[in-house]
Amino acid sequence: MMHVEIVSILVPCLNEKKYIYKCLCSVLDFEIPDGIQLEVFVLDGGSTDGTREIVAKFTTNDSRIRLIDNPGRIQSCALNIGIIKSKGNWVMRLDAHTHYPSNYLMLCYKTALNTGADNVGGICITYPGGEQYEAQLVQALTTHIFGVGNSGFRTGAKAGPRDTVPFGFFSAKAFLRKSFSLTSVW
Repeated sequence: MMHVEIVSILVPCLNEKKYIYKCLCSVLDFEIPDGIQLEVFVLDGGSTDGTREIVAKFTTNDSRIRLIDNPGRIQSCALNIGIIKSKGNWVMRLDAHTHYPSNYLMLCYKTALNTGADNVGGICITYPGGEQYEAQLVQALTTHIFGVGNSGFRTGAKAGPRDTVPFGFFSAKAFLRKSFSLTSVW
């Protein structure tokens, strides 16, 4: 009989109507490694823009997705709630205003197994939020060493040990220790 592991995906959000649909679609499009089951928690801080209604439609169509209230409203409170409620051997922390490549979960899982790192993640590709000059400027600054310093995940760093990674994929055991190691996927 195959051993089954659970990946708990945590998506904190607050008023993400513009992005949550595409985010959850990308999560549901993940290539899922053999022997892995998903639980997806959308941890809402009291959205009033229609975000909750969009997530509710997902929950009626897919039992893996749950909408959970985050009375603390901020991301750290949402993550604490999600970690406590998660049943996973692995915890993946995603942003609601981001969409992910279909191989992201697979790459994170394989990298975590191959490296033994407690947290792995990939690079972040930032797109302009609009056609305006200001949006183009923000995108340029957040993808250049001048604007983000040594944030390799924003400037296309190669795989290897890092100080931080975005959209982390954590071993659940790491939350029981006081420190852990980080590695980027690519």
